Amino acid sequence: MAPTNPESKSNDRSTRVMPQALVLVAALFLVGRITDIGFQLARSSAPQAVQQSIQWHDLPELTMDSNSFKTKQEFVPPPVLDVSPETKQEIDKVLTLSRDQNKYVLYEFYAPWSDPCKKMEATSLANEQVNALVEQHFMPFRVTDRLKQLGKNPRLVTDLQKKYRIFAFPTLVIVDERGETAATLVGNCSSLTTYRFLSRTIHSLEQKSRAQQGTRIGSDPRSTHEISGIVSSTTASSNQTLAVESPKG
Repeated sequence: MAPTNPESKSNDRSTRVMPQALVLVAALFLVGRITDIGFQLARSSAPQAVQQSIQWHDLPELTMDSNSFKTKQEFVPPPVLDVSPETKQEIDKVLTLSRDQNKYVLYEFYAPWSDPCKKMEATSLANEQVNALVEQHFMPFRVTDRLKQLGKNPRLVTDLQKKYRIFAFPTLVIVDERGETAATLVGNCSSLTTYRFLSRTIHSLEQKSRAQQGTRIGSDPRSTHEISGIVSSTTASSNQTLAVESPKG
């Protein structure tokens, strides 16, 4: 009998152990795969809640009457808001003072917390030509908004802001002889834009004034010489104190 080789016996045992290990690994993998498929099927069959990130609110139903369907031709613009008697009195004082000086009224609606106001004060309103034009033709008044500091504006400031429809700072408003808006400039504008705004409004108001004088002279039975003397005459300047702050320089 031939002697047994120990090395060959070792190789036989290793070949038997390896297939068993492979079968065990394959069985474990198969069990895991089946389990995963079962979980996926259970998840897909279960009802899922719909996710919604924005909580929308429904608007209430609005009842519309026949007046709500007016055409563009039938649209009537809202009237200008009335001001209090005290504000009307202050506006009249400003107009009287400007007429005594033979100048136009220039309002600056200003807010001390507004960066555009500060920038315009340091640039456009500090321009030499703009200052010269304002000094020659306008009575400048500053209307200061105190809402941010005090929580409430004086009635005069509120009325003026409503009357001249102020929605931003700074805003320059030139008014006519009746105290109504002649021209408005909104925002921090350049020196050139500000100068053009002022000069063009002056030209427009002068043309309007000449047209009105011509109409009055044509309808007045007195002589043209008498009417011209009345129109060109000026009254003494007034020293009344105004509730609106007038800017310096």
